[in-house]
Amino acid sequence: MVRLPFAHIIDDDEAFFSLVASRWQMGELPYVASFDVKPPLLFLFYVLANLLTGGGLVAIKGLEIVCVAWGAWALFRMVSAHAGRGAAIWAAGLYPVYSLSLVGVYSPNLFIELPFVIMAYDSALRACKSGSMRQVALCGGLMGCAGLIKQTAAFEAVAVMIFLAVSLPKVSRLKGLGMFMVASVVPLLIFLLYFWSHGALKPAFDDIVVSAVRRLGGDVAQTSDGKLRPISIMDGFTRFLACLKALYALVWLALLVALRYRRLGAGWPRPLLLLCALWLGAAGLILFSMHAMGEVYAQSFIAPLLILSGIMVSQGFAFTDRNRIWGVIACVIAAVGVPAFVDRGSLWLDPVKGRNDPVAVSAVAAELKALGVGPGDRIFVPNRGLMVYVATRTVPAAVVYHPLQVMCAFPTPDPQPLTEALAHRTRFLVVANTGLNMLCETPARRAELAQAIARDYDRVKVVTGKWDSFTIYRRKP
Repeated sequence: MVRLPFAHIIDDDEAFFSLVASRWQMGELPYVASFDVKPPLLFLFYVLANLLTGGGLVAIKGLEIVCVAWGAWALFRMVSAHAGRGAAIWAAGLYPVYSLSLVGVYSPNLFIELPFVIMAYDSALRACKSGSMRQVALCGGLMGCAGLIKQTAAFEAVAVMIFLAVSLPKVSRLKGLGMFMVASVVPLLIFLLYFWSHGALKPAFDDIVVSAVRRLGGDVAQTSDGKLRPISIMDGFTRFLACLKALYALVWLALLVALRYRRLGAGWPRPLLLLCALWLGAAGLILFSMHAMGEVYAQSFIAPLLILSGIMVSQGFAFTDRNRIWGVIACVIAAVGVPAFVDRGSLWLDPVKGRNDPVAVSAVAAELKALGVGPGDRIFVPNRGLMVYVATRTVPAAVVYHPLQVMCAFPTPDPQPLTEALAHRTRFLVVANTGLNMLCETPARRAELAQAIARDYDRVKVVTGKWDSFTIYRRKP
């Protein structure tokens, strides 16, 4: 229910994942027909969502809502078992709220991955408590699945391995770590076998591993004079705290746990606190590894901070029975109010939310259908508005078609992705308002697009929406 009022806010990434899934359903495999650096399990979830709902906006937002609900349930199960019901209610209740922060309203990758990480960490805690190798194997399998959604789950896998190495009984430590590693590679082997059997193993490796590593050095920042420069590691230190500003209330409560640990530590859930400390360390490494230092990369802090703040609110404050309810209410107001204020623009105030104007997308979809465009047809949307494909049930012809990869200096298999995409000479070209360019767009790509339009296409119609507009072009005879 928390995410439903914001279901109209959608970004090109969400539409892109749905497109990759749709092409996969058509027999066009990821990495062969669609270039991207994301691992395949992410796209498989969108395939399942398409099959269950018929595709479209319902599939995209429905998947996000289900995964957030799943993550909240997993968090409640984990915290209630190891820190008490009060902390569990706090963490699970605020989890959907924080799923909207740090641009989570339209960047859902982590919230599809997080249920696997939370359940894996829960299994690690249960394994160390009971010595069960079955729980260790479950932990490894879940972390392997998480890594097939986001590569950065490798940091979280290392954190839980350290926890197992420290917390498992000495007699079963080596066996447990070995079982964790074996179980963690099983999901990977399944996908390797699938892509190998379809002759797509090399492009999958090149995209997921090679291009992902190259991607780390491709981010840019704008200087005071409007020019672009590569982002350096030093930028990470200056942007770190700014990325966490929506989480400041949780950070403050988590710091209080550290300050009061010696006084109250004997009765606190020490294994869970140790695991959360390692989890926060992994989240910090994830944030620093992504040179762009965008807010989205700080989403990994949400779950461990919710757990620590829940422990503090439920066990750490010396509330009297009379004042407890008011103290908890004050903490809830702060925990909800801070992200609501920090993200007020992306959620409410900014006229441009996401990169898809739903009014403009609906209008251009209607026009394309009137022009004879049907499901499965090939069109090209180069610079913004991938929901046009989803709304018309069309697909691109090119391998590289995400606007970020097409219009920016993004490392791609073909060094000239726009040239390759335009070479397909699709019947219709749909260009979003070029006055709303992405920061990273290169002048050379914009000039190439303009030249191709003038040479090969006739303008059919301009369609306007709430804040965006699209120009429909038809290929010249």
